[in-house]
Amino acid sequence: KIAYAPIAPSEKGMIFMRGLTDDSPQVRREAALALRGLGLRPEITEAIHSLSVESRESRLFAVDRLSVLLREAPASDRGVILLVLLTVLRHDADVEIQSKVVSSLVDFSDLLVADREGLRGIVSLLVERLVTQFDAMNRPVRLLLESMAKAATEPVTEIVWSEFERTTERR
Repeated sequence: KIAYAPIAPSEKGMIFMRGLTDDSPQVRREAALALRGLGLRPEITEAIHSLSVESRESRLFAVDRLSVLLREAPASDRGVILLVLLTVLRHDADVEIQSKVVSSLVDFSDLLVADREGLRGIVSLLVERLVTQFDAMNRPVRLLLESMAKAATEPVTEIVWSEFERTTERR
């Protein structure tokens, strides 16, 4: 209904972007389709759609596809893809998918640390995944945090330490 509402496309875009962060894969899929109507590339919306299916293989393929698209995408689409990948990391319970998402983000640390407001949330999520799924997530999370620290040493290091101080888990 919002797609047909008499509001500015930029306002619609902001609403649909918020929908990409929803915990429901179906809401994310609908938001991506609506963004397609505002100019988001079809291959991105198709990959986001694949993230909403039950099939694990389809979701793994979609993460791979988004990783490739992230490398090729113009700056305007990169933000959407990063947002979707971080949302998948937050909401998909499959550890292999989470690991693949984290691995795909290593080459884009500079983009992740550029958003200083969102940086704490990203690092907090990574530390949470490391603490709760250490065996599966140790290597990819460590590599991503190291890459992020190279891009912005002081804030990343400070946030990592504060997050580890908040946890009772010690390995």
